[in-house]
Amino acid sequence: MVETIAVGECVEELISNAVRHGKGNKIEIQISREESNAIFVSAIDDGVGIISPKSGLGFHLFDHLSRGNWDIGKDESTGNNLVRVFIDTSVLFDVEENEQPPLQ
Repeated sequence: MVETIAVGECVEELISNAVRHGKGNKIEIQISREESNAIFVSAIDDGVGIISPKSGLGFHLFDHLSRGNWDIGKDESTGNNLVRVFIDTSVLFDVEENEQPPLQ
């Protein structure tokens, strides 16, 4: 459950950034689980990209979920914008379905 919320927040932020800041029209999201149990989330969009990166809430979210293991670049095959986030599942809480995770 907590993993689902974390992935959902990450995807929501990636889409929001692509549309709001990058003016993207097409966004491709990929999600996969790595052998290490990390969750890999990537977004490719056809927007203008990040002109002057500023550390906002989205960057802090990516830093927290990935322990800094995320990056921004260009997709080699298309030249489109690419953001990759490796969610470190060890930063997530182990909670039962009916429990709420503690607030930080």
